[in-house]
Amino acid sequence: MSNIKKDLIPIGEIFKVYGIRGEVKVLLYNPESEILKKDLEVWVKDGSKLINLFIEDFKVHNKFKLIKFQKYDRNDIEVFLNKKKIVYVSRKNFPLLEKENFYLIDLIGFFVFDNGKNIGRVIDVINLPTNNSLLINLNDKEYLLPILDHLNLLFDFEGKKIIANNVDKYIF
Repeated sequence: MSNIKKDLIPIGEIFKVYGIRGEVKVLLYNPESEILKKDLEVWVKDGSKLINLFIEDFKVHNKFKLIKFQKYDRNDIEVFLNKKKIVYVSRKNFPLLEKENFYLIDLIGFFVFDNGKNIGRVIDVINLPTNNSLLINLNDKEYLLPILDHLNLLFDFEGKKIIANNVDKYIF
C-alpha cells in the first residue's frame, strides 16, 4: 500500500451524505473532470488512515457529483463520512492524454521565471470560478498567478520551469 499512497491525487471534497441510498455530495476540484467511473477505486482520508472505496454509481447534481460507494448504505456511510473529507484517486487511473497535453497537477514543483527572474515555485494549482491559478511560493510568501491564454506561459517539462513575461500585474 505504501506505493499507492505516493501517487494519490486529491480530486475533490465530500460535503455530506445525500438521500436515502447513501450517496455523498462531492465537489470536484476540476468540475470538468471525467475521472469518475463505475468500479473506480478511490481513497478517503479518515484521520491518519486511508479508507479505500469503489464507486458503484455516480451522477451530476447541480455543481456536485453524487457518488454511491459499493457495499455502503446510508447508515454505513454516515458513520465515517459525517463531515468534509477529501477524495483521492491514484494517478494511474487518470485518463491518458494526447501528446503535448498535460494535467495541471503536473506543474507542481516547477519554478516560475518572469523575464529571467525566479519568481517562485509552484506549490499547488487552484481551480477558481473564473480560471485556474498557480499557487507560487517565494521566500515563504504565497502568490497566485492565473493561467490565462494571453500570458503565453511556456512550460519546460524537462527543466521543470514555467517561463513567463511581464506577469507582475497578474500576480496577487
